[in-house]
Amino acid sequence: MIATVIIDNFWHFFTTSAPWLLLGFLLAGLLKEFVPQKALLRFVGTNNVRSVATAALIGAPLPICSCGVIPTAMALHKQGASRGATVAFLIATPAISVTAIILTVAMLGWQFAGVYIATALVVAIGTGLITLWVFRKADYRDNLLRISQLKIPTYTPSKGFRQKVKAAIKYGFIDMLGEVGGLIVLGLLIASIINTVLPSDIMATLLGGSFWTYIIMALVAIPIYICSTAAVPMMALLVASGMAPAGALIFLVLGPAVNIATIMAARKEMGSKTTIVYIGGLIILTFICAAIFNVLGMI
Repeated sequence: MIATVIIDNFWHFFTTSAPWLLLGFLLAGLLKEFVPQKALLRFVGTNNVRSVATAALIGAPLPICSCGVIPTAMALHKQGASRGATVAFLIATPAISVTAIILTVAMLGWQFAGVYIATALVVAIGTGLITLWVFRKADYRDNLLRISQLKIPTYTPSKGFRQKVKAAIKYGFIDMLGEVGGLIVLGLLIASIINTVLPSDIMATLLGGSFWTYIIMALVAIPIYICSTAAVPMMALLVASGMAPAGALIFLVLGPAVNIATIMAARKEMGSKTTIVYIGGLIILTFICAAIFNVLGMI
């Protein structure tokens, strides 16, 4: 029964992502309570290259998966991060992980691993810069509003450590969970349906290195939920079967960096236009990097 398979897939995706989601919600709360808003505005709220690069470099080593990054990124934006910095964080964090890098080295070699890391960072920063440029006026207005609100002289009693921890837990697991939890569940359900109805042998047919390989890999990678670590063995197997390494690179970046849940949450928090720029920049820059490294003979 298709319904049974969908439920099984959904449960698998949900249980796989649950620990990372909990970590993401916790980090969202800790970010809200322990990181001063002025500091965030200084490092990732400004409309410049540094803010985007900082967000990408901060996100890259964090052990958070495709869905777990959503609450953290959304909290980052609410606290003052620019749209560009938020997008860079949203891409770099799930696209790169220590375990994925280790697996890539072991299964696809040092050179491919280096290309994979470089592509993920270039795409994250590049897409962030495009977003920053397109929405620079809107971000500037948002920052002026936040700064003016910070200067309003209001008395708020200082919180102790235990109070901050309680407030962080409340914000992460009640406020943020209530805001994006339903979207994440819906996204995982849609991914489960797509994963069920998609022919199991479609990936195996993507051999060679034509531009259609890029298109099909993107169409397969974007809707589904997959973490960077889980994607590596699948791509290694397909490359060993004859698929062009460029196709594997595209899947390894796009698969973890975006899914239905991420798209819906980004649209709710930053708007449809920002989400379109985010997805469009992500795809185009990934294609460009894959093509360049392919021409150079590095993959």
